[in-house]
Parts: sequence; structure tokens; C-alpha cells
Amino acid sequence: MALGIRFPAPHTPVVATVAWPALLALAAAPFFARLPRHDARRRSKVIVYAALVAGLIAGASLGSSTSVRASASCVRGLATGDAVLVRGATRESALPGPSARLTLIDATIVDIDANTECPVQRLVVRVDKLSSSLPTGVPVKLRGEWVRLGRPSSWPRRPGRSGIAVGRLSEPDGETLIRGPSTAGPIARTLHMARAAASERLRGLLPPDVSPVARALVLAERDDLPGAVRTRFAEAGLAHLLAISGLHVGMIGGAVALLLGTFVGPARAVIASAVIVAVYVTAIGAPPSAVRAALLLAGWAVARARGVPARPWDLLGAAALIALIFDPLVLIEPGFQLSFAGFAGLGAGVSVKQGLRSRFAGRHLTPAGALSRLPRWARRRLRFFGLAMAGGTGAFLATAPIAASHFQHVAPVALISHVAGAPLAGAAIGALAMALFLPPPLDALSADGAATVIRLMMAIADWISTLPGAHFAARAPSRLMWAAILLSLAGLWRFLRWGRVRSAVLPVAASAALVMAAPVFTSWIPRGRSLICTLDVGQGDAAVLRTARGRWILFDAGPRFGTRDAGRDAVLPVLRRYGARRIDLFVLSHADLDHVGGFDSIHEAVPVFRVLDSGHPIPKSSYARFLARTEEDGIRWLPAADGDAVYLDNVAIRVLGPPAARAGRTGRPRANETSLLLRVSIGQALVYVNTGDATMEDERALLAAWGPDSARADLLKVGHHGSRTSTSSEFVAAVSPTIAVISAGRGNAYGHPHEAVLGRLSRAAVPRVWRTDREGTLCIEVDDENGWRVQGETSWNASTRLARVLTSQRGDE
Repeated sequence: MALGIRFPAPHTPVVATVAWPALLALAAAPFFARLPRHDARRRSKVIVYAALVAGLIAGASLGSSTSVRASASCVRGLATGDAVLVRGATRESALPGPSARLTLIDATIVDIDANTECPVQRLVVRVDKLSSSLPTGVPVKLRGEWVRLGRPSSWPRRPGRSGIAVGRLSEPDGETLIRGPSTAGPIARTLHMARAAASERLRGLLPPDVSPVARALVLAERDDLPGAVRTRFAEAGLAHLLAISGLHVGMIGGAVALLLGTFVGPARAVIASAVIVAVYVTAIGAPPSAVRAALLLAGWAVARARGVPARPWDLLGAAALIALIFDPLVLIEPGFQLSFAGFAGLGAGVSVKQGLRSRFAGRHLTPAGALSRLPRWARRRLRFFGLAMAGGTGAFLATAPIAASHFQHVAPVALISHVAGAPLAGAAIGALAMALFLPPPLDALSADGAATVIRLMMAIADWISTLPGAHFAARAPSRLMWAAILLSLAGLWRFLRWGRVRSAVLPVAASAALVMAAPVFTSWIPRGRSLICTLDVGQGDAAVLRTARGRWILFDAGPRFGTRDAGRDAVLPVLRRYGARRIDLFVLSHADLDHVGGFDSIHEAVPVFRVLDSGHPIPKSSYARFLARTEEDGIRWLPAADGDAVYLDNVAIRVLGPPAARAGRTGRPRANETSLLLRVSIGQALVYVNTGDATMEDERALLAAWGPDSARADLLKVGHHGSRTSTSSEFVAAVSPTIAVISAGRGNAYGHPHEAVLGRLSRAAVPRVWRTDREGTLCIEVDDENGWRVQGETSWNASTRLARVLTSQRGDE
């Protein structure tokens, strides 16, 4: 007789975490019963392996069901540019300004065209203009457009992280304020109100330049944290100080335990500190790194209360397991990965250092001489410093591949900057806590002290970020590099398990072999030769430049009108043809749609690392979407000021305009008036001038400020697609190009290029005028030894434009 058993579908955490392991245990029970009673070691190994298999099956079931639910959200059907209406309550307060970033809780996204509603727990929106301040918990409505974030991937994503809404807030309609999330219980509402009250108190006590950093330090409020501050801290290796991490939780837990220890005893103080930290982490929104630290503290407190040793690796595994059971999607978030990898690297670094020290001590290789004659207190401090450096090195090595994968940025200076940043962060947190809880006038004194410490932190981050080699751009690890990393971890595990260096030789040697062989498999681009292409994108602008080391710069992204997307149809094929994996720098001349429209398609396929932009506030929805996407995707934004220079390998980009006086004019300038004027030197072989859509007035201002010699170039991108309002005769004479390229669409309605511009180029005796509407894409190869040549031609041209070295000084000085 056949017995049919119908297994429950893995659609709930209860089934995934309880039913499947229970079924496996029942199935394995007869096997355990037949094991010999005396073979305890074999029995324990079988139990461990059975538990491991059960956990893997339960995790796969829970993860797959969560992925299915995330993929089924109607948010995934929204595309960039779709009209949406968003309703929700503000998570943080906001001040008036030309633009603002708001985090909404209990949000609902309404697709206006499809008439569908998508509820999300948390959503980030960008407001074009905020006319009045918003308190925490106030309901708002935003009408605007949807902007998809990130690149298409097979990995699941939270519905609220798949995109953002950009637009304007609707007028208030008399709704009452919501004091906390509407779906939360009374305890959660109370915590939310306490956090809002603390935020408003810090706003009132601290000056405006310090308040955003202070609230990020203690309340995890980052909506109004300036992007420039985030960039400086990231480049200094101190980004973790602006997020509630294990450092913050450890400091708070230690301070609470120390204060309560004199009243209730050490054992009870530890338990109380774990409870207080858990309440605090819940109140600030439970960031992944803070949750990890709170779980570790709770496990350590329980172990100490029971009188058993608290093993860090067991606590780390238990914390990860609990976090994944409650929220499986947290596994794919950078915060979770960096937090657990950093703690694991810290422990591994300390373990390796102690293992090597004990091994060398057994061979009588301990330090002698001057160190042995130091006082005991000095040797203890040196030993502690050595452990701190070993742990920091391990944490950096563990998190560097993850940071490169998500952010394409690594900051080795974190190994030393943390030594200065951590104590200052601790002092600031302590002073801010006193400012929150002490009565007047002591609260104001504490706030003044916190402001001083925070300003010192910001100054140190500013200084460290400018040190040579402090940070650098990094490619996302390839499959071969991940294989090498896994082999290195295998070697580390073997060393930590057996304590013998030779046990790790084989996997580490295999890892080194993969690293050395990686260029053979991944890099076929010839080194030492650059390439610059002005692309045929229709009525718009886009150019790509490959440096001598194979890195890529993109000047503008082409237009996007209706179904025509130049980023997808013209720029991406060129990048793929030459094997570009990422764009290290995107230079946006100005905010018009024929220059920025193709950015979304390009960034989804080939990630962009940095953006150079004039930053003038142009009231265009396309520009608002662009700024929102760059910030939410973590793209580093570099404001381009008159006289700035950017260097990448053999390429130097000098910003010659627009003049700084333009920003001080009354009223908002037109987009073309904010266009960047750039002089690009490619090694010692070619100079390229790109003026975007700048007008004749801007060209004359450039020549007056910098001098005629500063504009000389081999290649000129004719301004504004050949419009008669650009490319004056005196400017063409000053540039004196060998090739002038005009980017215009075939049969465009504007009549570009204008006959007047063609006449000016002819009278200036420009040897060659290249029109993309007739001749298509122009690619020029650049070689320091040979010069430059149009791709496909055999003869090389020597540059005569680099005789004068262009500095940041003006020509009249």
C-alpha cells in the first residue's frame, strides 16, 4: 500500500524554520537509534552534520519564499519616468530648502497610468523644493516620477529599495499628524516619538553645520547629511562613524554597564545594558550593523550570567542566524555584509596575530633588545596596539572586496584613520548623550563640547582624505578574484584550525596563482594607448575616452526621447565592443535631456563610479532624477568649479568655465549658460576641448580669464551641435584645432550645424571638419610615442598643443 505524504509549501517563516527541520529529525531518528551507544564521538558528528543539512534546507526554503514575495511586488513593474503618487509619513524631520531627501514609512506608491497601488514599508523620495519645515511623522503626498535604482539583477531586492520617487509635495489637505508608524504597536510608537523628540532637541541645541552629523552619530538620521560630508568620511575610511555600527553600540553598552555596575552589580549591569541597547537599536530603526552588535552583546551577557565562556565565533554565528530568520533579505544588503565581514575579519586578524606570536615564542623569536627593557605598562600598550592593528588589518581585508563590489571604492587609510576617529566618535557620542539627558544649562555646555569634537572629526576626515593613496577606485572583483578570495579564506581557516603555517601554503599559493593569471583572462585591452570617440547619438552629445590603463571616462550620455535612447542604442555598444566593465568618471556638461537622457540605460549596464557636474540648480525633472539616482546608488558626486582639475591615469581634465560669477547672478541661469568648458590633455599626444552647449559669451569669458593660449587644442567639439550662438570666430582662432567635430542629428529640426558656424570654421582654415550626422562616430587613437590618428588611418600626427603648461592661474596674472 502506497502512503502519500504532502509536504507543506515553504511560504511562511514558521514552516521554513520549524517544519522542515522537524521532518528531517523524524526521518533521521531511526538511524540515530541504531548507532552504538559507546560511539559518542561518531554520534555527535552525525548530529552536527544533520543539523547543518537541516539548517541549509530551512534557509533555502525561507530565502526562496521571501524572494518570491519580493519579486511579486508590483513595484518591480514601475519604470523610470512613470508618473506616480506617493503617500506616507516622514521618518525624520526636514528643513526648507531647494531640494530635500525624505524617508517615508508606511508608504503607498500609486501608478497613475496603471491605477495600481503598491504598499512598501519604507521608501526614499526626493523633493524638488521644500517650502516649509516638516516634523517627524507628518503625512505627505508627492506627485512626480519614478526612478529605478541599480542595475538589473537576478538577486531579489526589497520593494522599497528598487527605486525612488522624485517630484513635488502636494498641498496639505488638513490631515492630522501621525505620531509614529500607523501599523506599529504602542511600544513602537512610543520609541518612535522618543526618537523624534531627541532629534528635535539636538536640532535646537546644535549649530546647523554640526547637527546633521550629530544626529547621524546617535539617531541614524542621514536624510539631510550633506553628500560632501559623506564623501569625505568615506574617502578617509571613516564612513562607519556616520552609521550606527558595532563601535557605537559597544560604546553605549559599555557606558551603561559601567554606570549601572555600582548600583546593581556587574552581572545584572551587563544584562541591563543588553536590554537598554536592544531598546535603543529598535528605536533608531534597527540598522543591520547595530542589530548584529546588539545580538552579540545579548549573547555575551547571557553567557556571562550563566558563567560560561562567550566564544566570539559562536556569538557571531548565532547573531547572523537570528537576523536571517527574521529578515532573509538582509543577507544581500551591503550593511549586513560589511558588518559581519568586518567583525569576522577583526577576530581572524587577532587570532592570526596571537597564533604567530605563540609560534614564534616557542622558537625563541620573541622581540629582544630595546623592547624588552621597556616598562611593563609600555609593553602592554604596545601589545594592545599590535592587536588593534592586526584586528584592523583583518577587518579591512575582509571588507575591501565587499566595498569594491558594491561601491567600487577602497580606502586603505582606514587602517590608521580609525585610531584617531574612534576616540573622537566616542567623545562625541558621550557629549551628545549628556546633551539629551542633562537639564539646562548643562545640556548647552554638553552640546558645545559635542560640536567642538564633531568639527574636529570633520577636519581630520578632510585632511586624511587628501593624503596620497588614502583611497582609490577599485573594480568589482571578477569571478576569478572571488575564487582567489575563497582560496585565501580556506588557507586562513586551515591555519587557525591546526596552527601550522604549512597547512595554509597550498590554498594561498593557488590564490596567488589566480591573481597573477587574472589579467590573461580578463584584460585584452592593449595598454599604453588611449582612445577617444565622439559618438553618433543623433541630436545630442556623448563621447567616451579610454585611458592608457584601460579605464573609461564618459562625456555626456546622449538624448532620450520617446523610444529613442542613445545610451542604450549608441553608447553601450561602443563600451561593450572595447570590453568596458565600468565608467570611472561621467562628466555631465549641463542638465539638458539631450546630454543626460541616456544615463539611466548606461548605468544599469555599466556601473558609473564618479560624476563631475557643475552643480547649478536647474529646474528640470530629468536633472532632478539624475541627482537622485546618483545619490541613492552611492555614486560619488564631484562639483566642478572654475579652475578645478581631475586626473585619471594619463588624462588631465581642466575646468575652464563657466565663470564662478555666473552663479552669483540674480535669477536662475538657463541650462546652456551652466555648461562646462573643459580642456582635456591625453598624455603628451593630444589636447581635446569640449564646450558642451556654451554660448559665445562664455567662450569670450574663457579667453579673457585664461588667455588665448589656454584654449589651443588638436580636437575641438564644436559647441551646441553647431548652433550659430556658439563657436565664435575668435574662439576658433584661439583653439586652432586640427579636427573640429560637430555632434548633430540627421535632418534635425534646428538646422544644425548652422551655415554661419561652418563658415567660421572654413575661414579659420580648420583642416578637417567631422560631422556625425554625415560621417558617423569619430574615434581617435592616442599614443605618447607616435602621437594621434583617426582610427582606421595609418599616418600619425604629432601634437603641438602641449608646449604651454596650463596651470590654475589666469592668463592675466
